[in-house]
Amino acid sequence: MPQDAWAALADPFVEGAYTSVEGQVRTFVLHAQLLRHLPDPPATVLDVGGGAAHQSLPLARLGYTSPSWTRRRPCSTRRGSA
Repeated sequence: MPQDAWAALADPFVEGAYTSVEGQVRTFVLHAQLLRHLPDPPATVLDVGGGAAHQSLPLARLGYTSPSWTRRRPCSTRRGSA
C-alpha cells in the first residue's frame, strides 16, 4: 500500500497558511464572508474540501451541520479496504 504523497506537505501548509497573522486575518475575513451568505443556523451546509476544519469547526459551534462532517477514517485505512 503506497503512502499518502501529500501527508508530508499537510503540516507545513497548515503552519504557514493558518498560524501566521496573515493566515489568522484571512480565516477571520473568510468566516465573516461565509456568515453573510449563509442562512441563520440551524442549517445544513456543504463543506467542500474539508481541510484543517478552520471554517467547519466555527460553523458547527454556531449550529450548522453538514453531511460531510461525519467521522471519517484516515485515508491510509480507506485504501485497499474495498
